[in-house]
Amino acid sequence: MNGLSVGNEKGFTILEVVFAVSILAIGIMGYTALKTSNMYSWYFSKNLSLAVQLTDSNLEDLQMAGYNDTGWMDAGTHSQYSTNDFGDAPDQSAGDFTASGLKWTVKDKCPSELTKMVQYETHWNNDNNIVTITQVQVRP
Repeated sequence: MNGLSVGNEKGFTILEVVFAVSILAIGIMGYTALKTSNMYSWYFSKNLSLAVQLTDSNLEDLQMAGYNDTGWMDAGTHSQYSTNDFGDAPDQSAGDFTASGLKWTVKDKCPSELTKMVQYETHWNNDNNIVTITQVQVRP
C-alpha cells in the first residue's frame, strides 16, 4: 500500500478555485484595458490624420493665394474660426472631428530677405489638440 495516499479526495479545494478565478479576473481586466487604450489610440490617430489633411490643404491654399496677396500673406497672426474662407478647402468637420480654430502666422524676411515663413495651426477638440505645419515661401 502507498503511504502517500490521503484518501478518495476528488475535485479542487476552495483555495485553488479562488486562485484560478483571481488569475482569470486579472487577465480579463488586462484585456479590457488594452482594448480601451486601442480604441482611444484609433480615435486620436483618425482625428490627427484629419487635422493634418485640413492644415495641409489650407496651407496649400495660402500658397496658391500668392506671395504678395494682401490680407492672407500680410505679416502677423491671422485666424479663422468655424468658417471656411478659402472656398476650395475641405469642410472643417468630418464625422466626430471638428476644427475649433485655424491660425496662421506670417513672418517677413525670415529666414532670408526674399522669403516669408508661414506657420499654420489647426486646433481641434476644443483647442486641446494642435497640429502645426511650417513652410517657407520664396518671392517669385
